[in-house]
Amino acid sequence: MTERKAWSLVALFFLLHVVLALPVLTPRLKDIGAFDEAGYVEMGRTLGLHNLPALNEYPLPALFFALTYIPVHTSDFWFVHSCALGRFLLLLLLWLSAYIAARQISEIPSPLIMIGLLLLSPATLYLCRNAAHALFTAMSTLALAQLVLFQRTRALAHVWMASGFVSLAMLSRLGEGAFLFGSLVALSIPLAVSLRRLKAALTAVIIPLLIIVGGYMLTYYAVARQSPLGTSKYFYTVFEQGHGQAYADRFSGLNYYVEGHMESRRLFGTPEDNHYSVFTAIRRNPTAYLKRIPRLARLAAVTAVTEYGGPLSLWFFLPAAVGCVALLRKNRLLLCTFVLWVSYLVMYVVLVFQPTHLLLPFPVLFCLTAIGWSALITLSTWQRYLWSAMMLGVVATAVRRDVSPAFMSSALVLLIGSWIVWTVVSRYRDPEVLVPSAFVFLLALMLLFREGVPSQRPARLGTAPDERAVLFLQRSFATDAPIAAYPASIPSAARLKRVSLVNGRSELRSEDDLQRWIADHRLEAIYVDSDLRRFESSVWSLIESQIGTTLAVAYSSENDEIQILRVDHRRITSSQR
Repeated sequence: MTERKAWSLVALFFLLHVVLALPVLTPRLKDIGAFDEAGYVEMGRTLGLHNLPALNEYPLPALFFALTYIPVHTSDFWFVHSCALGRFLLLLLLWLSAYIAARQISEIPSPLIMIGLLLLSPATLYLCRNAAHALFTAMSTLALAQLVLFQRTRALAHVWMASGFVSLAMLSRLGEGAFLFGSLVALSIPLAVSLRRLKAALTAVIIPLLIIVGGYMLTYYAVARQSPLGTSKYFYTVFEQGHGQAYADRFSGLNYYVEGHMESRRLFGTPEDNHYSVFTAIRRNPTAYLKRIPRLARLAAVTAVTEYGGPLSLWFFLPAAVGCVALLRKNRLLLCTFVLWVSYLVMYVVLVFQPTHLLLPFPVLFCLTAIGWSALITLSTWQRYLWSAMMLGVVATAVRRDVSPAFMSSALVLLIGSWIVWTVVSRYRDPEVLVPSAFVFLLALMLLFREGVPSQRPARLGTAPDERAVLFLQRSFATDAPIAAYPASIPSAARLKRVSLVNGRSELRSEDDLQRWIADHRLEAIYVDSDLRRFESSVWSLIESQIGTTLAVAYSSENDEIQILRVDHRRITSSQR
C-alpha cells in the first residue's frame, strides 16, 4: 500500500471514529468535567500576557483553549463550544501521534494495526476530555517517534525534534515531562557517545528545552515577578489527595480527595506545620506514608484494567506481555526505550493518580500489543500450548475471585480466536494474505467486548437547568464577578470568578465564619447544586440558615435542585458590627 493510500485509510477510520463518538465530542454543559476540564477551558479565556499560568499550571492547555476560544467567544455558550472544538482537535492529535509512532517501529508489520486498536479502545475518548493529559500524550508520543528514528538512522536532527516535543510535553505536565527529559537524555546520549558526537547530541537535547521551557519561564518571571515553577502548595495538595485515594474505601459516598486532606492532616500535620514540604510531612510519619503505597499500586492496577475497557483490556495487556518477550529476544534497545519512556508511572504510586493518568502511555502499550499479536501468529507449537495455559490460568483466577463473567468470556474468546488463526495459518501458509487477515479477524473479535458510547438525543443548548442557570448568571452579574460554587464549570461558563466551596467545612464552621468569608471574598452570589449539598452538607446548612437574611434566592430551577443566592452585603455589614 502506498503512503498516500495509507493516510487516506487513516483519515477514513478517523472519520468513522468521530461519527461513533459524536456524543462525547458534542457535550452538554453537564458532560464537561466540573474541575480539571472546566479549568483548562477557563484558562484559555483568561490567558494573556499579564495572566500567564506558572509552569506547573499547564501553560500548553491554556494556549490550546485560548485558540479554541477565539472563534466562539461571542456565544452565550462559548464554554460548551470551545470544549467541543477542543475535544475534536485533541482526538485528532492523539490519532496522528499514535499512527506516526507506529510507522517508525519496524517490528510492527503494519502501522494500520494501531488504527484498529485506536478505533476499538476507549483510551482516546477518555483522554480527549482532559487537555493536559491528551496534549502530554500526543507530544510524548511524537517525541518517542523521533527518538526511535534517531536510533535507526543516527541523524541528530531527530534528537532536536524529540527534545522540542518533550519540551512541549513539559508545558502540559511538568512532573511527567521532567521524567521524559531524563529518559531522553538516558537513551540518546549513550548512543551519541558511541558515535563520537557527544557535544552535538548534548546541544540537540538542551537547546530546544532552553528555548521553549526556558523562554516561557523568563517571560513569566518578567511579567509576574514570581517563580515560574509555581508554588509548593500544589505538590502538597497532591500529596494529601493521595492519602484519600489510597483509603477511598473508607470514604464511601464522599469525595475521597477532599477527605484525604482532613485525614492527611491528622496523620502528617497541617501544611503550615510542614511549611508545605512533602518530605517534612513524610518524616513526621513515614510508616503511614509507606502503608499507602501498596494500596495505591493495587488501585492503579485495577483502575488500569477498567480504563482500558474492562474485559477488552485483556486484548491489550496479554499480547503486550508477549510483545515484551519478543523484544527481549530481538530488540532490547526498543524495549528499554519503551520502559524508560513510561517511567513517570512511578509518580502515581508514590503520590496520587487520576484514572486518565494511566492512559498516558497508551501508544507504547498499543505498540507492544501490535508486536505481541505479530509474535502470537507465528508461535511454535510448544509456545502455543504455553499461551493457552496462561489464558486458562487467567480464566481460573477470574473464577476463583468471582470476577465478572465478561472477563472470563474475553479470555476464552481470545484463546479460541488464537487457535483459529493458528489453524488457518498452518493450513495455508501464505503470510502476505493470512497475517493481515488474522489481524482483521482478531480486531473483529474485540468488537464483542467494546463498550459503546452512550447515545443522547440532540437538544438545544439553554434548555437544561444548569444551562439556564448559566444564562441567568451571565445576564445578572458583571464579567468576572466573584461567586462561590462547588463545581468550577458553572462560574467559568458564565464568565465569572469562582470562589471554591470544595473542602469549605475546614474554614466555615459557624454563621460568623460564613459571613466573614463572604465579606472577605466580596461575593456577589452563591451557586447551590446537588454536589454542594452532598459533599459539603455542613456548609450547605450554614448557607441555608442565611436564606432570608443575608442571602436571597435570585434563581431556582423547577425542582429547586439548583439555586442562585444573591448576597446582601448591607445586612452582612450590619450583622458584623
